Amino acid sequence: MAFLFGTQVDEGPKKDETKILEPQKLMGVIANDPKIVELRAIKAELRLVTQEIVGELKSQGFTITHSALQAYLQGNVRGSDIRNWSSRDGKSHVDNLLDEFRKMRARLHERYSQIMSKPMKDTINDWYIQCEIKGNAKEKQLADIIGKHYSTVFKWQSENRLPRSAHQLNLFQERVDSYAKKLKTPREAAIDANAYHAPTDAMELLKRVNPELAAAIKRKGA
Repeated sequence: MAFLFGTQVDEGPKKDETKILEPQKLMGVIANDPKIVELRAIKAELRLVTQEIVGELKSQGFTITHSALQAYLQGNVRGSDIRNWSSRDGKSHVDNLLDEFRKMRARLHERYSQIMSKPMKDTINDWYIQCEIKGNAKEKQLADIIGKHYSTVFKWQSENRLPRSAHQLNLFQERVDSYAKKLKTPREAAIDANAYHAPTDAMELLKRVNPELAAAIKRKGA
C-alpha cells in the first residue's frame, strides 16, 4: 500500500523503486547549502511533516526512511559524496532528492496552496454551513465529524490557526464532504448524480425537477 494525500491507496503493479541508503554522517554540516535550503523551503511551502513526505515519495516509487530524510533536511550529509548513493544515474544524494521534491511540489502545489492559503476561521465557518451545524456547542458538533477534540477546533477558529500539515486539513475536508453528502435527500442526491447529463427536452427537465407534475401531464396527454 502507498499513501496519497494521507490515505492509503493501492499502488497496483509494484514499481521499480529507487532505494536511498541511510546517509553517512560526515564531518561538517551543509545546512546552508542552496540545495538543502530549497529542500526545506519546499517542505515548508507544502506544509508537510517529514513522515508525510516519506509517504508521498514512496507513492511515486522513491523510497527513503524517515531518519535519512531528516538528516538531509538538517544538512547532515555532503551532497557531493556519491559513494553511498545507489541510483543508476550517478547523481549526488541531494541532487536526486531535490529532483523528487520538485516533482512532488509540482504534483501537490495547486491543491495544497489553495486549501492552506484560506484563513482557518473562514474554513471552519464554511464547515459549519456545509454540515448544517447551528445553535450552541458548534465546535463540539464539528469536532465529532472531523475526529478532533472540540478544544482543538475552538483554538483553530479563535486563533485562526491552521492544522500542522496540509495532509491533516485535506483529511478533515474529506470528512466534512462525506458528512455533508449524507445530509442530502435522495432527490437532491439524484439531481447531483445527473448534474453533468443535461436533459434533452423540457419534459425530461420537468421529470427531474417535479416528477409528480410530469407524471400528471403525461396522464392527461394520454
